[in-house]
Amino acid sequence: SAGYVTLKDSFEALAATGILTLAFNHITAVDTSGEPLKKLARDIDLRNNSLERFDVPDSPSDWPSYVNLKNNTNLRLFVNTTMKIKDCAELTAMRDRGIQALVRNPNWPERNDDNGVSNGQVCTSVCRILNDVQLDHSINPTALCRCIPGYDGAGDNCTECPAGFYSNHNAGTHMCHPCRDTETSQAGKQECDCKEDHFKNASQMCQKNCE
Repeated sequence: SAGYVTLKDSFEALAATGILTLAFNHITAVDTSGEPLKKLARDIDLRNNSLERFDVPDSPSDWPSYVNLKNNTNLRLFVNTTMKIKDCAELTAMRDRGIQALVRNPNWPERNDDNGVSNGQVCTSVCRILNDVQLDHSINPTALCRCIPGYDGAGDNCTECPAGFYSNHNAGTHMCHPCRDTETSQAGKQECDCKEDHFKNASQMCQKNCE
């Protein structure tokens, strides 16, 4: 159960006794001067502040078991996107390999279930196996968001592909790709169709019908 601390108690005492709740303030920076964040408390709530800087050691072993950083729209943090993992559960076995606290979940949802697909993008989360870190994709939209098929761009800045173009995750949604001369598409499509009087041959190429 959560304990209680008085004004004369040190921050170190919080780590063993309770939760540090600093939500709904105007805090702009957190700097632990290289000390582990978990020294402040085992659970830290920093929701709805004005955080712009979060200077803390980047190892999961230095973080508390729970940190809530939601609704700090000006905060930007590094998220590891290069780890070759199939799912977040793999991180449990990699605890001692110097991984960062924030690692992108490699499993992308088909759509944002909470808010629906917004502006042609979908966002994933960070893995919460080693630490329960609650945050918004705004802390690093380039790392945590990507455009859905039929759109192009980077992060959460996506634009619908025009007619005659397409995008999908195989070809890449970083740009809209032009259809071939024998193909066509409507706006916002993830693949091209054969033009009228054309058919797909055995090589999946559009070929003009024989007259």
